[in-house]
Amino acid sequence: MIVLQLAFENFISVKNYITLQENFKQKDYSDSTFINNIGYSEIQEDIIIYQPNVDPNTPMEQIKDGYIKISFSDTLKHNINRMADNLIDRFIFKIEDANYHSKEQKANLAEHEFSKLHGYDKAITEADFLKTDIKTAVLKQLERYIEYLSRNISKTVTDETKLKIKMSKTDLMYLFLKLREGGLLDKRYSEDYAQLGKFIDNHFLFFNEREEEYSTIKKSRSDLHKMLEGEKNTFNSFNKFRDLFHTREF
Repeated sequence: MIVLQLAFENFISVKNYITLQENFKQKDYSDSTFINNIGYSEIQEDIIIYQPNVDPNTPMEQIKDGYIKISFSDTLKHNINRMADNLIDRFIFKIEDANYHSKEQKANLAEHEFSKLHGYDKAITEADFLKTDIKTAVLKQLERYIEYLSRNISKTVTDETKLKIKMSKTDLMYLFLKLREGGLLDKRYSEDYAQLGKFIDNHFLFFNEREEEYSTIKKSRSDLHKMLEGEKNTFNSFNKFRDLFHTREF
């Protein structure tokens, strides 16, 4: 299987996605003329290339004149499923290469890498040129990588420094979504769910009624996304805040 050096930038614009397809096509051993051409003017539904077959067990229908047939779509899906793992490996290599040992050093690097992802969640979600299965797979990898970076950042944050909010996790998420909808949040938080989720995770504790104690919030970005997509019910939260904001005392 061909290894593609994927980055989330490949999926945020038509131009970047076409470049990814062109780089794949240039690996075609049966068509050396493409390299000298301008390239693609639009996104291709799929691309078939041929490379020397080195596996004697390859089915005959996949072989042409000694070359194996390789699909861009199949190759892309396989590589997307490794994106988060590959990025995490690169992050660990950077830590080891820079000889970082303290939590603060690792957290600063994680914060730096996290800042590079600003806006990607929104851009990929709104990328109508991507097929649904590709978009879903890339967003899943983005979420995994963000969660990994967030864990490294949050190692320098303790529960003692967080604000305790006596409401459920769902109610807290709902409150921030309403603040976002009302244009009351800083632009970087209103446009980027990853940034908003990290902020909530690092600065708040929610009240766990079952355990009757304040608990750490995790994966806020995922919960925010589910609420926006209608995958997580917010009806009870809506009623709670409606009643709260319409009481005479308030």
